[in-house]
Amino acid sequence: MQASASKSSAKGSPAISDAISRILPSIDPQSADALRGPLTAINTQLANGNATALSATIKAARSALSAAFANSVDAPDLDVVALAIDSIDPATP
Repeated sequence: MQASASKSSAKGSPAISDAISRILPSIDPQSADALRGPLTAINTQLANGNATALSATIKAARSALSAAFANSVDAPDLDVVALAIDSIDPATP
């Protein structure tokens, strides 16, 4: 199991994988649950090369991230998640 998990994350983004494994466990559980699906989907779509689905998952992740920012205690950790998303698709000002 370990080998296949490493193999699949190698096809995704290291920044997104790091956010999933290191940041999400340390933030509010509701926020983590809301972000886990979209972040995992980003890695899946990167591996699949589906640009349309990737764009939709990035939009969903940014939406979940905006909701999570309502919990200001997690803001520094959420900034890291935002940077991970931006490493795939930079946000437009």
